[in-house]
Amino acid sequence: SFFRPFYGDYWILALDPDYRWALVGEPRREYGWILARAPSLDPAIVETLLDRAADLGYDRSRFRPSRQSP
Repeated sequence: SFFRPFYGDYWILALDPDYRWALVGEPRREYGWILARAPSLDPAIVETLLDRAADLGYDRSRFRPSRQSP
């Protein structure tokens, strides 16, 4: 649960050892997120995470960057 009263079944698909980022998805593979502590990630990390998501059956083209503020 991110906040009540909304609940969802979310999986941690990949996690940085230092908790700088996480790849999160849900079992039906309709939704997935790359979450980060910083406003931006190294593009090579993003590509690696999108590859991982695709390997797990997620459509990497459905991942969209969101506008971030520093």
